[in-house]
Amino acid sequence: MIGWLVRLWVMNKLDHKLKDAVTRFEQQWKTGYEEATLNYLKKEGEELKGLFVRKWFFSTAFDWSPENVRKIIDLNNGVYELLRKAYDRMVYLKADFDARIACGDEAYENYSIVTRFWYEAPDQTTPDLTLLWFKLGVYTDWQPEFSCGADEDVKSFDDVMLDEISWSKPPFDNAALAGVHIHYFLYSLIHDNDTYSIHDLLQMRVEDFRYQIKVKFKGM
Repeated sequence: MIGWLVRLWVMNKLDHKLKDAVTRFEQQWKTGYEEATLNYLKKEGEELKGLFVRKWFFSTAFDWSPENVRKIIDLNNGVYELLRKAYDRMVYLKADFDARIACGDEAYENYSIVTRFWYEAPDQTTPDLTLLWFKLGVYTDWQPEFSCGADEDVKSFDDVMLDEISWSKPPFDNAALAGVHIHYFLYSLIHDNDTYSIHDLLQMRVEDFRYQIKVKFKGM
């Protein structure tokens, strides 16, 4: 009986030590995590501030030469065509799926299609430039998205693109672009972020814009 009580006492003591050790570990982890998080946010804030200053400088000093204007127009039209290609592909898939459902194919019921876009900068001439373009992409919230589903009508391309007007607003309000129909998604790439500047558009290539179509079916 005494031996059993001794073992119980030892087990309880070990159990308390284990709980104390776990508690100390959790406190140390929380302190370390909070410190690391604060350091990360501070670093992120400094990087964003630097990118914002860079954007302001390049936008203010932009050279509206005929060559630069031509590059902007070509990119504006090229991205528009890429978006149109992705949209047409989505519409084709929807028509195909709807036809299969109409023929009684239950496997295609409750499908959803989402098409998203992003810019993927190629490697630059130096590691520092490659890192800069990586940061520009990371800190940029630009992912135009088309979507539809089995019970969802597809909006017209013009409606999806918000193309009823030309988005000739800063920084695209220069007289050199008079008469040019600026599409919304190029405008939003510059206007809705503190990263890419209008100067960066001169370095971008249409072939480096990417899109992906994701299809999901019920139960998958």
